[in-house]
Order: sequence, then C-alpha cells, then structure tokens
Amino acid sequence: MFHLTFALPSLYVLARFLWPLPWAPGGKVILAIVLLMASQYHL
Repeated sequence: MFHLTFALPSLYVLARFLWPLPWAPGGKVILAIVLLMASQYHL
C-alpha cells in the first residue's frame, strides 16, 4: 500500500533537488523511483 505521509517528503526532495540537476531524464526517473521505494520501505 502506498502511504502518502512518507511519500510527501520524498516528493519534495524530488521536486526541489533532483529535477534541476543536469542529468539525463532516464537517470532522474530511475533515481526518483528508488527514492519513492525507499520512502515506503521505512514504514
């Protein structure tokens, strides 16, 4: 089950720090998925 309470801080990190990086879009998407999975793991 996806918990929004734990996903919101990771979405903030994605929007604020990950997207402005000058990386390839594929790398950003993979890192975003890993970050969201890690946020859900802590539950």
